[in-house]
Amino acid sequence: MNYLRTYVKGEAAELLQEVPSGGEHFPTAWRVLLSHYDNRRLLVNKLMTKLMALPPMANESAAELMRVLNGVRNLLQALKALGSPVDHWDHLTVFLTRSKITQKCQSKWEDNVKQAGGPTVPDTFENLCKFLEAERNALSLLESTKDFVKEATQDKSELKSATTSRGHKSSNFVQAKQDKSACPVYSETYTIEQCSKFRRQRQ
Repeated sequence: MNYLRTYVKGEAAELLQEVPSGGEHFPTAWRVLLSHYDNRRLLVNKLMTKLMALPPMANESAAELMRVLNGVRNLLQALKALGSPVDHWDHLTVFLTRSKITQKCQSKWEDNVKQAGGPTVPDTFENLCKFLEAERNALSLLESTKDFVKEATQDKSELKSATTSRGHKSSNFVQAKQDKSACPVYSETYTIEQCSKFRRQRQ
């Protein structure tokens, strides 16, 4: 019984709080868990709640689009495993999925429907999934292109900054070299104003 308790958390652990410890109570604890989690009606209700409450796309991005699409598909697969006839839910799943995508994406889907057969032909979830996957690929391509342009612009800016910096350093070096040019009278490496011999000659 204690072994079982180490493997359950959250709601399952709360269900076993009232079950006494001891190996002889393991069958009781197992029945409690089965009666709660092997309840298909309860599980279907939970999955349907998650499906309806799935957050819509937060922005027009490939990641957000796939989050919604994968969320719907995964929940439908779970419902199908519990015996729900999800293969016959096209009208519901298309309507629900459309409500989770952006208006821009919805508009593109409507254009796609018109080109495919007209607005009088019922939509299928399979066709919607194919469209959304293609849209995801297009968004991914656009995003990668934007990232490439951004990086190229940044690299160009850094190169320009480095070139300007080298130009300043070169100018400073030339100026310093000029400042330390040889004395025209005694050929020493300082200016004539700094030449002590020349100053003495002028006194």
